[in-house]
Amino acid sequence: MREDEGADFKAVLFDKDGVLIDSVDTCFDAVNGMLRHYGRPEVTKDFFMRELWGRKSGTIFEDEENLSTAEKRDRVEHYNRLRDQCDDKTRAFPRATEVLRSLKESGKIKIGLVTSTEKGTAMRILERFSWISYFDVVVGGDDAEPKPSPKPVLLACEKLGILPSEALYVGDTTADISAGKSAGCTTAIITSSMTFEELSAVEGITPIRDLGEVLRLVGICTRD
Repeated sequence: MREDEGADFKAVLFDKDGVLIDSVDTCFDAVNGMLRHYGRPEVTKDFFMRELWGRKSGTIFEDEENLSTAEKRDRVEHYNRLRDQCDDKTRAFPRATEVLRSLKESGKIKIGLVTSTEKGTAMRILERFSWISYFDVVVGGDDAEPKPSPKPVLLACEKLGILPSEALYVGDTTADISAGKSAGCTTAIITSSMTFEELSAVEGITPIRDLGEVLRLVGICTRD
């Protein structure tokens, strides 16, 4: 963690699922619906959280090397349709709207979304929660090589006109840890997928328990 918290951050880049929204049940149901549709065995919740959570939907079938590009795209589109159908289970995390509003109203911090979800689906989710106006850039899973690659994080920084070292990246998975650190961003990981103790053992990140801690990290004072 920086001693001069917030002194030189110009942007906060958020992952979406597990950070701004609680979509575990939505994504779990959509993944199993997709697996059933294509004749694959369903997965348990533990396996989903350990192996699939945070991954781009199309990579679930990456072991099927004989799939054409069109077939892979069909699977992604089917997953997105199922996710939309299950979306009533998705909820915004406490303080998500407050944090986004406070960052925007500060006038000094740009806001980006870096998600493995395809951009069209991500935009629909932002619209559902009335969040679109808060974001200066949205990088979806179809815009760059997906996390854990740093490329989507670097693309967001490029679009915002900032250096990676000037951004705070906020995620919740091991893929986020790799992407944020490899990109050269200060990386904060929230305890929605891993425990605080697990995160505390990871070098080079800042574990946070509450989304509101983002405001402290960038130097924005709140009533808390």
